[in-house]
Amino acid sequence: MTIRNVQPIDPDSPAGRAAAEALSQALAEIIVDVWQRRSIARTQPDGGPAAGPAVRDLYPVNEAAYRLGTTPRTLWQLIKDKRIHSVRIGRRRLIPASAITDFIASLPSE
Repeated sequence: MTIRNVQPIDPDSPAGRAAAEALSQALAEIIVDVWQRRSIARTQPDGGPAAGPAVRDLYPVNEAAYRLGTTPRTLWQLIKDKRIHSVRIGRRRLIPASAITDFIASLPSE
């Protein structure tokens, strides 16, 4: 990409309005291109749509709390009460995806 000396254009002049319109069109095309690339990246190798957000095996407490629709403080209390399984890796406390599924299954149905 070559950088050229660019002179300012009066935005109220016909040339300024034309330049603004051309810039707006170029930005719109870039946005469409980015969204198309993102949608392609979200498809599975077989060409079908992806199932949603990436599924992990282990979740940090904040993300696990979000998935459960609760606060991290509540989740820490559930961990302390041994109602949901967690593992410690280094200094991090992580919640296995299976523990989230098991906890949800153990909830009483209404």
